[in-house]
Amino acid sequence: FQDSLMKKLPQATVEDQTKKKLEQEQKNIEINDKTEKIVKKNTPSLKIDANLEEFRVILASKRAKLFDIQVQGIKANISQAPEKTLINLILSDLRVLDPYKKARYQQIISQQGDDKELLRVDLSLFNYPEEYIKGVDVYDCDVQVQFAKATIVFLFKHIDAILGFLNSLNLTKAALSLASTQASAAYEQVQKLQEQAFKVHLDVTFNAPNIIIPINSYSDQALFLDLGKLTLKTNFYDDPEKFLVEQQTVQLENILASRIKFDQDCNIIGEVILIECAELNTSINRLLYPDKVKTEPAISIKIDWESVNFQLANDDYTSVMKVLMENFSENIRDQIPESFQSDQFYYKEAEQEKQEDQLIDDFIKKQKELHTDEVLQTLKMKAEIKKMTLTLYLGESDLTVRRAPRDDKLKLANVQIDTLEAVFRQQSDGGYKATGRVKNFLLDDLRVMNKPTSVTRLMDRHFTVDPNTHMFSASFEFKPKNQTCETELRKITAQLESLYICVNLNYLMTLQDFFISGLPSGNAETQQAITKVDQSENDQNQMKTTVVSAKSSQSTTTQTSNVNVETRLEISVKNPEIILLEDYHNSNSNCLVLALALQMRMIQIDNEIKLYGWLKDLTIYSSNFAELKDTKNSSSKIKYRILQPAKADIFLSMNNEQQKIDVRISDIIISIALAAIRTMISVTNSLGMRQSTMQEETEKLSSKGLFTSKSFKEGDFWFTKGIMKYFAS
Repeated sequence: FQDSLMKKLPQATVEDQTKKKLEQEQKNIEINDKTEKIVKKNTPSLKIDANLEEFRVILASKRAKLFDIQVQGIKANISQAPEKTLINLILSDLRVLDPYKKARYQQIISQQGDDKELLRVDLSLFNYPEEYIKGVDVYDCDVQVQFAKATIVFLFKHIDAILGFLNSLNLTKAALSLASTQASAAYEQVQKLQEQAFKVHLDVTFNAPNIIIPINSYSDQALFLDLGKLTLKTNFYDDPEKFLVEQQTVQLENILASRIKFDQDCNIIGEVILIECAELNTSINRLLYPDKVKTEPAISIKIDWESVNFQLANDDYTSVMKVLMENFSENIRDQIPESFQSDQFYYKEAEQEKQEDQLIDDFIKKQKELHTDEVLQTLKMKAEIKKMTLTLYLGESDLTVRRAPRDDKLKLANVQIDTLEAVFRQQSDGGYKATGRVKNFLLDDLRVMNKPTSVTRLMDRHFTVDPNTHMFSASFEFKPKNQTCETELRKITAQLESLYICVNLNYLMTLQDFFISGLPSGNAETQQAITKVDQSENDQNQMKTTVVSAKSSQSTTTQTSNVNVETRLEISVKNPEIILLEDYHNSNSNCLVLALALQMRMIQIDNEIKLYGWLKDLTIYSSNFAELKDTKNSSSKIKYRILQPAKADIFLSMNNEQQKIDVRISDIIISIALAAIRTMISVTNSLGMRQSTMQEETEKLSSKGLFTSKSFKEGDFWFTKGIMKYFAS
């Protein structure tokens, strides 16, 4: 029955059967190909997950505990596939504590806020076939970094403790050997990556830490540095002349510095702003094929900063100086008895120095072997700050509130620097050149006591100088020795254009009070810093002390570092004028002017020094301030010349055997004029109108002078008899 039924059904031909068979085989091949591709692309061949909840490290010496380091929440995930490798790293929290329980600042490093991730790093490595042609937007490595805000308390005693701890381990040889090996390996790796045009894409958001710098370890006042937010991104572009270029854009914003005051719980209760900055933009261009473009530097860096503004009151400046004098003078070693100087194995010092020198020489030799005799420009960096200002205020800042506005009536001075530029170039042979220049700098008297007709601009470019000329320029150049020159050359040049300085003695004494009055005197007893540490229990196991004499330590460092080095110094000052006004409240006042020109040149070869100096056109004359500013009638600005133009030359030669000084001075002709004497008397009388706290300081002096002072009018001088009537009227 089945056979008869099958015969009645339509049968497929041989061609149809063959066609169906081929279609089925093709479907199987496509399915297998798709399956294999999916497996290759998406299925990882290796996957590692690691999680460490917490670990703690306590650094201590035989005498005391130094640091308590607590790390929480470390997660690492690694996933490797044939075409991509993914690495993910997360750090939840990091804290460094001071083990001393009564420490004023116990948290040395801590996280600000309640973010669950302090640091997150996502790294992607792409594996492409050799025949694959990468486009501009195709990367070999992609790195994404996010860093939360952290707070760091900077006390110099902590740095001193770290240095002392490392010194006690006596790891100089091992550390230097490891650093040399790593530096050599890193250098070779960078060379290989540059040859392969390895493309790394960076996307970094870095909340830069807050740095707190207390006056000392027990003070409730500190300097607060907020480094803002840093973003870094990488792009690539093709250039017809430079080929493939990697461009990194770095932006640093919200930079701020202030002075703060804490309560007992280290909460900020008062704050005044000291520094405000605009965004800092940096562009870094790296040639991925530097061997093909030898006329351009391999790395070019450009830094632009729009403005930086400083604001300082009298006590703000005092606090900054106290930080430098007290914080940076604290150290833990002062609290350790002198009898506890542990043996540091100094008897091996000479042998270790030889090994260290050999490692350094081997590394330098290896670097030189990688370079050719052709000198190329490897690095160029250009930085520019368009405007920098400093405003000084009288009185004290208000630390009872946060960021209260300052009182404009207490302004004392304003210093302004326009267009500060710096350029640094480095070459492959180790030579480099750094140049800097300033477009203009100003000094203004901002006191409320000034009148509308007062002379408030105390320093500026001279009236005859082109406004487009840079007022100051300097350069430092270093050339290593080569086949044509057997000595290294260091050359320093500096040039100052003509400027004028109005000397107001009243104002200068006020500035002196600003910078000196709040500083602690040298004879005053200062409170000792609390730098105690928790003592260990095994003090009885102390090592026998081995005191190293100062002479032995100095003998190893006293080496002639200037052998085969030539140093050249050239300084030029173009005709500055120092102006002494008769009446600072009158812009049309008579004045005395001191003008000069100065040049200096020094040459030092080994231990031989030669110094040349020229003082030209030294003169003093009386004039009118309004006529000085009138550049059209420059010939009539001199009313009476008191000191005729003079000059002086000096030559100094010095070596290990002899010293020679040769000074030549031209004729000095001085003429005394009544107008000059009148100006000097007016300046002297202006000092009596000065309102300051100088009287309180003089009352503290118990000693008496040897001479009894009298007023100028009581003096019976022949050159004042004719003009005393003029002042009396």
